[in-house]
Amino acid sequence: MMMAGDRAAGEGGPNRVVAETRSPRDAVWSVAGETIVMSRSPAAVLAMQRAAGNRATAAAIGRRRVSRRTLARLGYPLGSKRPAGSEKPAYGEDRDQRRYSKAQFSAMWAAQFHALSSAELDNVDRGCIGLSALNLGIGPNDAPPVGEVYGTFNQARRAVVTKNSAYFWFSDPFAGTPLASPEPPVYVLFAMLFWSNRNAPNNDKPDPKAFRPDPATGRVDMSKIGDIYNDGRPDSVNFDFGFWDEASHSFWHANHGEYGKAKDPEKIYQSTKEKFAHSYWDGGEEHVSYDDFDRVVYGVAKAKFMPEQIIFS
Repeated sequence: MMMAGDRAAGEGGPNRVVAETRSPRDAVWSVAGETIVMSRSPAAVLAMQRAAGNRATAAAIGRRRVSRRTLARLGYPLGSKRPAGSEKPAYGEDRDQRRYSKAQFSAMWAAQFHALSSAELDNVDRGCIGLSALNLGIGPNDAPPVGEVYGTFNQARRAVVTKNSAYFWFSDPFAGTPLASPEPPVYVLFAMLFWSNRNAPNNDKPDPKAFRPDPATGRVDMSKIGDIYNDGRPDSVNFDFGFWDEASHSFWHANHGEYGKAKDPEKIYQSTKEKFAHSYWDGGEEHVSYDDFDRVVYGVAKAKFMPEQIIFS
């Protein structure tokens, strides 16, 4: 006999987990033929989730998995071929990015979560900022909160791990339904690209000292960000938001919103971390991904939808 957490085993590997429910209070699972009895306490469930994954944990504590079409989930990891039968991105794909239509994204979202409401469709029409707002569960008139942002992806991800570990619970990770009070929140990660000089309209040159991470904490003070919709670099895009999906290890963003003036349609991007935000120098100026931006920050926020994979470790 061994308690949950004593051995880590990945689903589908040689130590495949087999789970069953023995009593209303305890769950039983086995690793490589060894029986393990686990209580349903949050700490024990967390240990099992880390060791065996969401699916085995759901089975062990008696949660029913919601039926979902396997080939229509929200994104597959980049860098390898898509599963056989999955839909080809409407606007092409590379090893570090896939480019979907709005209709394709909406269908994938519905398959993993639920059919988009009119307000959620309005968020999709907003482009990159709307996709992050959609995944956070906030309305089409709101922007992702920038009260806790960091200078690097790894710093932000560690903060998310700390928060999710401190407020762990277990809910059905496959339902895609809003989390109801008094459930603790689930924390997620997003990113924002923007221009450092916020003194519009005379801000074509960067501000080399602005929005730098605190050397001790890694956090970035965003109190002087101003109007994110208007204070960017003149004649440039004001920002680019990306929502991090842990399951596919990619950022979800868009080329632009659907505002009726664009010559090309809105495209939904699934990009690797490196594709979404990469630094370069041009003409003595620092930039991030595009000439429009010279800063990237990584935000930590609460989400109202259970993601496919919670960031725990």
